Amino acid sequence: GGAGIDSALAFPWLVDAGYRVISVSRPGYYGVPLEAAESLEAQADLYARVLQEIGVVGPVHVFGISAGGPTALHFATRHSARSLLLWCAITGPYRMNQESLDSVLGRLILSPRGQAVISWTLSRSARWFPSSIMKMFLGTESLLSKAEIRQITNETLSVPAHRVRFRQFVDSTTPMTEIYEGMMDEVGKMTSEWSVDWPNLVAPTMAVASTEDKDVSPDHIERIEAKVPGARVLKVRAGDTLYGGVTKGSR
Repeated sequence: GGAGIDSALAFPWLVDAGYRVISVSRPGYYGVPLEAAESLEAQADLYARVLQEIGVVGPVHVFGISAGGPTALHFATRHSARSLLLWCAITGPYRMNQESLDSVLGRLILSPRGQAVISWTLSRSARWFPSSIMKMFLGTESLLSKAEIRQITNETLSVPAHRVRFRQFVDSTTPMTEIYEGMMDEVGKMTSEWSVDWPNLVAPTMAVASTEDKDVSPDHIERIEAKVPGARVLKVRAGDTLYGGVTKGSR
């Protein structure tokens, strides 16, 4: 949510591990009309049609991050999935965190005014002042203390490859003018009452969640524990839901 198809560039380790990564632009993002899929289920069906059109036959691994959770779950219950990985994912009706909405970052991203300038500033700042921007994201999206945020930021940005990944993630959130319509439409769908056909989730499932996530509350991974008894569940102390490359004290 709030990131375009180019967010896949921030996960080069998937390609390094031998996976072919297919990232599909959702309705309302980068010029795709909202009418292309009018429900979360229809979005999952749209992905299936895209795979068919590009000649991908047979089951695929499904990777759902944050707001990608609903359509990942719908895909895995409605289509052929080899496995399902949920990463800090929304798994049921979503309640937006008011503190995050009221934050500087929240107001910048959700404001419909001045988005072109804001987007350019975020993108440039991620290159010129990456430490400040990462701290802002972590402060907005996590429950970590200022000292922990400072430590994680310093350790992460000391690795050149991680600096590149962070820039790529920020770039996928800009220009906001190209994704805003889809993001707000998605929020409306996720905050309504919705569910998936849980008995149809037969693919091997793994769910990872951060105990420090301010945005995606614990009930989302608890729902996986309750609905998918065979799922592998991993809870870690992680930096945030938006940039999953940072973990501390995993258990």
